[in-house]
Amino acid sequence: MRAPAVQAARQAARFRQISLAVMLFCGAVALVASGDAARTNALGPLVALVGSACLWLLFARRLRAGLWLKTFAGIELLAAALAGGGPVVFLCFGFFLIFLAASAAAGEIERSASGNSVVVRGGLRRFNLRLAGITFLAVLGILTLTAGFFFVLPRTAHAALGHLGMISHREPFFSPRVRLDRQENLRRRAAIMHVRIVEGKAPATLRWRGAVLSWFDGRSWFAQDNLRQWVGIQDGRSIVASDDQRRRPGPRLTYEVQLEPLASDALFLAGIPEVIWIGEQIITRSPGEVYRLHQPTRLRLRYGAISHLDPVLPTGSPLPADLELPPGIDPRVRRLAGEIVAGAQTSAQKAAALEQYLRHNFRYGINSRALEADDPVADFLFRTRQGHCELFASALAVMLRTQDIPARMVTGFLGGTMNPVSGWLVVETTDAHAWVEAYVDGKGWMTFDPTPPAPVSSTHPLLARLWAYSDVAGMFWQEWVVSYDLQRQAALALGMLRSGRSLLGGWRETILPRRDGGLGTLPGNILLVAGIVLGLSVLALAAVWIRPALRRAWRLRSRLRRMRGGQVQAADATLLYLRLLALLKQRGYLKPSWKTPAEFIQDLKEDSVREIVAGFTAAYHDLRFGGDAGAALRMLAYLDRLGKLV
Repeated sequence: MRAPAVQAARQAARFRQISLAVMLFCGAVALVASGDAARTNALGPLVALVGSACLWLLFARRLRAGLWLKTFAGIELLAAALAGGGPVVFLCFGFFLIFLAASAAAGEIERSASGNSVVVRGGLRRFNLRLAGITFLAVLGILTLTAGFFFVLPRTAHAALGHLGMISHREPFFSPRVRLDRQENLRRRAAIMHVRIVEGKAPATLRWRGAVLSWFDGRSWFAQDNLRQWVGIQDGRSIVASDDQRRRPGPRLTYEVQLEPLASDALFLAGIPEVIWIGEQIITRSPGEVYRLHQPTRLRLRYGAISHLDPVLPTGSPLPADLELPPGIDPRVRRLAGEIVAGAQTSAQKAAALEQYLRHNFRYGINSRALEADDPVADFLFRTRQGHCELFASALAVMLRTQDIPARMVTGFLGGTMNPVSGWLVVETTDAHAWVEAYVDGKGWMTFDPTPPAPVSSTHPLLARLWAYSDVAGMFWQEWVVSYDLQRQAALALGMLRSGRSLLGGWRETILPRRDGGLGTLPGNILLVAGIVLGLSVLALAAVWIRPALRRAWRLRSRLRRMRGGQVQAADATLLYLRLLALLKQRGYLKPSWKTPAEFIQDLKEDSVREIVAGFTAAYHDLRFGGDAGAALRMLAYLDRLGKLV
């Protein structure tokens, strides 16, 4: 193998090894980024990362072992997609696709250069740039076709996977039971739901109620599921409040919620719900104005509501369980509560006094030693004096019950973070909270939160901006990839059809933004822009595809123009002869490669064609071998005559 071939093989091998390393790294990163894999089993992604590095070190230099490395990286990406997917996994797949094409092209070049064929030195010029260009064109074509197939093919895979039981299982994040001896790890920041405020002003401390817990055995809180009522949904809407409640004055909030898959049946609602929009046929209502699905769902849930933001919940009388104390309660709890409320006259004053005592004399902490105690509430009040929000709420509820004040624990989420890019309120796992509702002075249920505020950690503006864009990407992924079903496909096709008609009718009315109204509608101009972008992408791909032919045609016209002007070279004879063969091919004559131009004349059956080709061949010999510049003009004249016959 000559020196140019050796150099080409080395460059291709280096390019291929780098591509394999990037593919393996993308697969490992996708596994780490997939939600369930990282949350439930951090050892798996670590093993994948170490295994990828070892495989690359062992086999990257072997040309035939590249297939195994690509397969391993592909399996990593597939596992990440099944574990949870997301924009990061899709981004890793994009890089994987790019370097997969690069590895295939480089491997083929390396295989060819390692053979017995001769590689000219000129072929090494801008080798990396040309290889990158081939890779880019291949990936662009794959992505364009894939995008078209994604939006066109029927979306029935999700239903099939659901029947086969292949949809990834998720442990329920939110449960209608709270155990004080167990604390969920909420340090991992992940979005639970996105809220769009349609009408009204949301307070900063908006509470999203998910469960009301009345039964307490000293270690765990339970909801009273035996008192659930069925609520029917008609035309996607249900009026769940009485006429008196809907006529009450006060601020109201209209909002839309996109709830992530939690494997839970809870519907998180703010304030007192009056109207609920949801795509279910039936929901249930529990004491405390808590609404739940008929059964848990593992899919993204969209619903909306109108809520009355009143600090007092007037509906629902206290239940016997709201006054029941756990068996074997420490007598010190009753004594402490009596000392704190001494001097308070009303139930509201007593509840406020107990709330302030806990907020100012105890510390908030995730890792509390009270989890290991037999009596978590007493251990929290008299020994550790530190705990999580559920311990604070339990202590307040128990002390209120010792003073014959009905109390219950409420779990859900507090507040959220406004995304400045999307305009949606993002409620995350770190916003999970528990508080107390007490029935005071016969007015209704009032909210009391004894948990002191946790230390607020500052975030760099750049990181906050990146988080905002990442959250928007996650919403888009869930909306248009994970939740893209047959119904959404039909709606998109209808929208594109309408946009196309509007485009033919007039650009101005189509390009201007339109507001269709309602919850969760997509503006029509977005569909038009998507169609225009897809069309331009196809045109760009076609232009790149036919560029070599256009370039050759342009060069031919330029050289013919120069020859007619008298600028002739001996090499132009070959160009003109190729033009002759192209015209003869249109006439039905093909020149065999083993025949000389003179021998080919005898194969022509038509006298007029044979005469033209004979004269052209004589001029061809004069120009190519004799250097006669005037012969080029005769050849052009013969070509014009033959073109008229064709």
